[in-house]
Amino acid sequence: MNNDNVIQVSFQQNFIKDDAKAPDLKTGGEIVQLKVPANAAGKGMRPVKSFSRFVAGRQKDAKPEMSCEEAVAVYRDKNRLLVGKPSFYNGMGMLYIEYGFFESAIDCFKKSLELDPYFVDAFVGLGVAYLKLNNTDFSLKMYLTALTINPKLVAVLISVSNIYASLDKNDLAIDYLCKALAIEPKNTNILNNLGVLYAKTNSFEDAIKCWNEVTRLKPFELDAYYNLGIAYSEKGFVDAAIYMYSKVVKTGKGSAQLYNNLGVLHEKKNNLKKALECYLNSYKMDGKCTEVINNIGLVYAKLNNYNKAIDSYLKTLDIDPENRKALNNLGLIYGLTGRFYDSISTWKKLLNIDSSDYSTHFNLGIAYLNVGNKTNARYYFESALKINPKSAEALMNSGSLYVQEARYDEAINEFKKVIKIDPSFYKAYYNLGTIYYMRRQFVDCENAMKKAISYCPDFVNAYYYLGKLYFEMDDGEKGLEMFQKIVEISPENPIAITDYAIMLSLQKRHEEAVKLFKKAVKIDKNYIKAYFNLGLSYFELKDLKNSERFFRKCLEKDPHSEWAQKAKTLIKKIEASNKQ
Repeated sequence: MNNDNVIQVSFQQNFIKDDAKAPDLKTGGEIVQLKVPANAAGKGMRPVKSFSRFVAGRQKDAKPEMSCEEAVAVYRDKNRLLVGKPSFYNGMGMLYIEYGFFESAIDCFKKSLELDPYFVDAFVGLGVAYLKLNNTDFSLKMYLTALTINPKLVAVLISVSNIYASLDKNDLAIDYLCKALAIEPKNTNILNNLGVLYAKTNSFEDAIKCWNEVTRLKPFELDAYYNLGIAYSEKGFVDAAIYMYSKVVKTGKGSAQLYNNLGVLHEKKNNLKKALECYLNSYKMDGKCTEVINNIGLVYAKLNNYNKAIDSYLKTLDIDPENRKALNNLGLIYGLTGRFYDSISTWKKLLNIDSSDYSTHFNLGIAYLNVGNKTNARYYFESALKINPKSAEALMNSGSLYVQEARYDEAINEFKKVIKIDPSFYKAYYNLGTIYYMRRQFVDCENAMKKAISYCPDFVNAYYYLGKLYFEMDDGEKGLEMFQKIVEISPENPIAITDYAIMLSLQKRHEEAVKLFKKAVKIDKNYIKAYFNLGLSYFELKDLKNSERFFRKCLEKDPHSEWAQKAKTLIKKIEASNKQ
């Protein structure tokens, strides 16, 4: 049996951009997410630079030049007329917060409340102090108490929202920010942070509304454009996302993350050169970001610039020698460019890092198969099947190995397992059909090939086998139908056209065959098989002049080919005939 007829499954082209192990090459890069505080962060979103600007009494991080004792003395002197009033102790508490003496601040706020149990600023100050001490529960309790006294304290509403966000109680966080927004509807900081919270809960449409309002109120608020870029990207509005990111880029304030994300979007649109330009800009700003370098490699691979793709993955490995993404992608590129021993070495490194990854075992099997090491190929296919017993791809290749070893019963068993796992796996039916054809089990072969075609109507290999099968079963008309179908599927394929013409010749339909052979050589002027058969058809039509002309074409094209040798023999016959 000709083992070339059996279909194998090639490398699992899961070019990795993250830790995911998807079986198909992914078309886009990985968006680099920004790290933002837990109390404000949606995925990759930019919150307001500091929520503290809204919290009453929250002081600057930089300490004044005078000591705390000196500052207290100055405060007492300047506010001596307020001694004994709640505001005096409240101010003192805020001063202690400024210097980091939070326990002393709490004592002062409590003193204020002893003098006036409804002194709202003291409750706010307690909220700030307890939060500084990481006592979230007490901080929240104090802020909520302040709001019972005055529900329109915007700064406190924001602080409560921040706390709920830090506790992943996003619905409550949104509710309190909405209350703040109702009081100050044009506060762009509130709108921006509300957008972040909506995005964090995947309510991107609401987030987009918030950020669009920010840009309406403040056309140069770059963080809002950045966040809109991410939100539109999440919603699948690629052009809108590109537009928003580009607004930031035009200001000259594009970040490494922004350029990377912009590259991802251009890659989704298959604008690979623009994507590469963006990734390279990102790399210039941050040459240590392995995600960006990996994306650069992916684009070079798609542009068939494999050397630069390899260079990119090697750069990643210089930074992180155990980077799984780079090792996987490097192994794939080596495999796709025929450097199978390099791919084997690379995937073995990956296997040492993570021996549980199915794709690595599978790809090692493919690589060993390509270097002719069937023993190791079978070992890795079997180890892949131990990890994923329902891998149709590994079973297919295991079956193909059995075919190469002439172990046909075992091969049939593997292909049947594939069909049980995935009844639409048309190549498994085809492989079964080729074995049945070799065994002259024509009915089984016919059924298998028809099944393959039912799942893949343009599968020319199956039509080819059916055509051969019908001719062997002395059903020339059906056979011709199959070869004609191949030509309909591939009308510009000289091989398909020639095969169909040969079958017409076998049916003594030489005039039709001549037309098709001429079409084949018009498409491929060096296709010797078509020239030879064209000469043969003219020979059968007794047109010896044209027959000799096309036989000599075979000698011109490749005098050492098998077709040229056959043509020589027939030319001698023609010459002998002419002498008679």
